[in-house]
Amino acid sequence: MAIEIRTRKEVNSAGERGYRVLSIEALKENQLPKLYLNDVPRVCLRHEDLILWSEKDKNWPIWVRKDAFYTEAEMAERNAIIMEAGQRLHDINKHLARERAKWRGTVTFVDGKEKPSSAKEEEIPSIKALRKEGRLYYRNKRGQIVPLKEEV
Repeated sequence: MAIEIRTRKEVNSAGERGYRVLSIEALKENQLPKLYLNDVPRVCLRHEDLILWSEKDKNWPIWVRKDAFYTEAEMAERNAIIMEAGQRLHDINKHLARERAKWRGTVTFVDGKEKPSSAKEEEIPSIKALRKEGRLYYRNKRGQIVPLKEEV
């Protein structure tokens, strides 16, 4: 999910151009991976406000609050942190997807000891067993058993 900050352009009483925050849409802390929440930069929604933690200010978050006014420079700083945090979250999600893909199969515990069994062995019959059915098969680049077009 992308972080969406809807704003209205304004000029404040000091004559500075900036943005008034109308609404914020982002993921809440409980929707983000723990690996992401353990370091910086990170961004999350708390109530109606966006909290940004950066490398520069690890212990003091920067806020984007609904109805607040931010100058162009302040908003640019916040957007830079959001971009860095978004890239970090993207990288973490890719890492987690690879981990999920590797962590497959079934395990049986017998008397408290692990007895591994491969998911491939259970789900994919052997090529020898399939040849008995009268068709030819081969293993493709992905390791899948695929039938040949010709019948034997």
